[in-house]
Amino acid sequence: MKIIGQKYILILSIFLFLGCKQETYQSRFEVFTSEISTIELTTATINSNISYDEVSEVLERGICWDSFPNPTLKNHNLKNGKGFGPFVNKINGLTEFTDYYVRSYAITKFDTIFSAEKTFKTAEDFIKRAPCKPKLNTFYKNTLSYNYFDVNFGRNGFSMYGLGSESEIWVSFDHYPVSGKYTTVKSYKDLTNKNCFISARIGLNQFVGNAGDTVYLVNDDNKYSLVFCNTIITQTTGSTNKTYISSAYLQTK
Repeated sequence: MKIIGQKYILILSIFLFLGCKQETYQSRFEVFTSEISTIELTTATINSNISYDEVSEVLERGICWDSFPNPTLKNHNLKNGKGFGPFVNKINGLTEFTDYYVRSYAITKFDTIFSAEKTFKTAEDFIKRAPCKPKLNTFYKNTLSYNYFDVNFGRNGFSMYGLGSESEIWVSFDHYPVSGKYTTVKSYKDLTNKNCFISARIGLNQFVGNAGDTVYLVNDDNKYSLVFCNTIITQTTGSTNKTYISSAYLQTK
């Protein structure tokens, strides 16, 4: 009887051990990639969120991405602390005009949870595709050229400007522009989110750009570059409205 009892206890112990071994824990929170914002030439901002679960503990969170579907932590990834709630990651070093796939993730003691996959495409390098290649930070009026020692964005609303010893040039928008092609308008009051307005000063003379021409702009991580080619500018001071052919290439530091 003693031997039988010992066998019974041994079998019961094995059964209980196997029963405990089969129990698994599954996290009850969710991971979201809520928004992909500020997509530029080589950068993108990823907004993520992890819903609250009073039982689980998020030991690590972040994003993973690549140029093909279903990225994992074996691909490109960025860590962003731990815990629940919203978090933001900025990806740098991307390739222009390329499709990317991104997922947010959270790691617990027991498992790794991924969000649904989202895709985005980096901006096109419109400067490379402009039909002319003026010298950097130079404005041309017919055969004359003017160089700028100060090129920046702002100062007079949403404008990219170049300042030189004898001339100034301004390309104005009605918002902070994203990379793209913009059509010129005849006056500042005509601006919309797809247009821009060119104005210039050379010596004592003022100039405005023709309507209907194209400005090629790239905003990459708040570094602005723009080109326009063979645009008509009209002198607005003096007794006659003289016109000139102009081109320019401006780039902020």
